[in-house]
Amino acid sequence: MLGPQIFPEAQPGYVCCTPYYIGVNSIFLPLIPYTLATALHDTHLEVALVLGTAFSGAIILLGPLLKLAGGYRTWPRALELAMLVVNAVLLGVSYPYPDEIAKYHNFISNSIYAAFGVLSIMFGAPFTRQYVREFVPPSAAGHDKVSRAAHVTSGGWILVFVTNTLIYLVPVCRNREQQHSHALNLVFRIILPIFLALFAAIFTRVWPLRVLNHLLRSQGFDAAPPAKMMTNPLAMTRNATALTAMATARGMGYPQQQPMILMAPPQQHHMLQYPQQQQQQQQQQQLMLMQQQQQQATVPAASYGAASATNTATATPAAGGSGFGGQQHYQHHQQLAPVWQQQQQQQLQHTQQEQALQQQLMQQQLQLRMQQQQQQHSAAGAPGPGSGPAGLPPPQQSPHVNYGNYGGSPMPTPGGTGTYIGGSGSRIG
Repeated sequence: MLGPQIFPEAQPGYVCCTPYYIGVNSIFLPLIPYTLATALHDTHLEVALVLGTAFSGAIILLGPLLKLAGGYRTWPRALELAMLVVNAVLLGVSYPYPDEIAKYHNFISNSIYAAFGVLSIMFGAPFTRQYVREFVPPSAAGHDKVSRAAHVTSGGWILVFVTNTLIYLVPVCRNREQQHSHALNLVFRIILPIFLALFAAIFTRVWPLRVLNHLLRSQGFDAAPPAKMMTNPLAMTRNATALTAMATARGMGYPQQQPMILMAPPQQHHMLQYPQQQQQQQQQQQLMLMQQQQQQATVPAASYGAASATNTATATPAAGGSGFGGQQHYQHHQQLAPVWQQQQQQQLQHTQQEQALQQQLMQQQLQLRMQQQQQQHSAAGAPGPGSGPAGLPPPQQSPHVNYGNYGGSPMPTPGGTGTYIGGSGSRIG
């Protein structure tokens, strides 16, 4: 029962009679036949089963009745159908076996409901998914969090049904099931099962709001159709070649202008670079230029090959006709040849400009290095404070000077060749 429009609870000025509020609160409708059958089966078994069957059928028929009245159509739920079947079968069996059905009514009905919930989860379709989907727009009904919330709420209902099946055994084990006013019979057979079912319904109503809060306001995003992205088929050279071949095959001929490959202007290097880096850049640029030239050379060849293939496949029209034969294709190809030559010349000019700039940079580097070397030589030949005459290098000592002890201290020879040995003052050499 997915409505065409969803109204979140936080929207100001809402009206309660909307598809959203009918759908999310429909989980409380199955409590009516369940409560009647559980509360009255002890004393009025036939009345309880008749009312349970009647209300289960009325809930199912509520959708068509609302639709006929101009309202919102509520589709039947799996839980409502299960309650209708269980109450109808127990009503039929209660006539020949009234005592047994009155004694084990809760045990039979709750065990069937628990098995029904387990089977729904095993087959990948939890029965509470129909209720959880009412919280979100139809476009978000297949969200992963919707499925998880359905599994959790179905598990809560299964736990309640199993608990009601087990607590029913408390008055039976104490032999109090025939005493309607006994505390064990009232609490574990009537009151507690009804409150546990009410708790499961409230949990199914509240839990999706906490988990699916971000999907409640996704109507503007999920309901919109997906945007279509348009691409330019002539953006790439291969696409242009394919379109040219297709147009030729259909008899439309070549397009008037071939796609041009534009090169970026040469970059002016304002910083000095090492010779190795310049050589690497030159090699890369040459490779790129060779690849571009090969691509441009293959484009006319491929297109002309496609044109010739189509001309051989199709018959040439008769003389005086309006066809587009192979000779005209060849002439058109010759007309476009100067355009491709101009493109190649422009590319060669760009490469020559780049090479000229690189040569200028190399010359500037060499000049700077020569200037640096000259500055270093001029700085080395300038007269210092301890040097000789102007323009001459400072006097150098002999490399073969041997130092001795003259009076206990090393002394060089006055002549520069001999040495004084010891403290006697004798001169050798």
